[in-house]
Amino acid sequence: MKRTITAFLLCALTMVGIRHAAAEEIVMDAGFGPTIDMPYGKAHVYWAKILEEQSKGTMKINVFPSDQLGSTKDTIDQVVTGQSVITSTDVAPFADLGVKDLQILMGPYLFKDWDDVERVYQSKWFKEQEKLLEKKNIKVLATNWRYGDRNTLTRTLVTHPADVKGQKIRVVQAETFIKSWQALGASPTPMPLGDVYPALQNGTIDGLENPLTTLYGGRYQEIAKFLLMDAHNKTINIVVCAKSFFDSLTPMQQTLLMKTAHEAGVYQNKLAAEKEKELLDVFAKSGVTITAANYDEWKDAAKSFYTTMSKNWTPGLYEKVQTIIKSKE
Repeated sequence: MKRTITAFLLCALTMVGIRHAAAEEIVMDAGFGPTIDMPYGKAHVYWAKILEEQSKGTMKINVFPSDQLGSTKDTIDQVVTGQSVITSTDVAPFADLGVKDLQILMGPYLFKDWDDVERVYQSKWFKEQEKLLEKKNIKVLATNWRYGDRNTLTRTLVTHPADVKGQKIRVVQAETFIKSWQALGASPTPMPLGDVYPALQNGTIDGLENPLTTLYGGRYQEIAKFLLMDAHNKTINIVVCAKSFFDSLTPMQQTLLMKTAHEAGVYQNKLAAEKEKELLDVFAKSGVTITAANYDEWKDAAKSFYTTMSKNWTPGLYEKVQTIIKSKE
């Protein structure tokens, strides 16, 4: 009888141990817009791999490309409600949650080069914005994922700002993108990336804007044959999760999650830089007409964006950002 009880207790303790071990395994879903075969998708697969390795199998990421978890807005909503979801996008949608000063970072023709961009994202000012996001239950994990220069792909030739007047351009579902294209006289049309191809086919939209890797990854050049190299924005995608979820992790797990997010960003940037060098030739060979935009002409055409949007921001914000850039902070 004693042996039976002992065996029962050992079995029970073993089962408790198994349940405890299972409970310690952290599984997260990472959702994003680009396709899995592009640098952005490959970097997420790499992130899942190194996180699982460095955590010795106790932390895992399920990768969901092409808006499989929902649109950018959907995945941000999932983060805000505390789900174990990771998402990454530019700061515009987060500005729409109430951290309005972030909007300026998506303003057209704000940055000349990537050094300017990184200087601002590493500044004390941006750290203050991160603290404000935490009050919205959003924890920033990494700020080094370069999404790239955003260029414009259309079904008809666009060379000058007047050429986009009235055109329906697909944009991210965020006020900053909408106002930027309205400043240029276009008709911005928010929609998930996954819906863009058929929308181009049936004429619901006339074009879209995105980095070359994303434009190519979606095969949009099969329909839209005119590429304007306007680089209207140099985009950093911030990687985020729910702060409540992040706070539930142990300090070691938190460190691993942020460390590997940064490492995956470095990997993504390397892949993207290599890929972008190839893509202009690929676009040209597929029959796409490539036009270099006159930077000053387009910057001047979009300047009303800053006048319109500044009423939403802290007074003097534009000047502050310019000071950070020029002071080499």
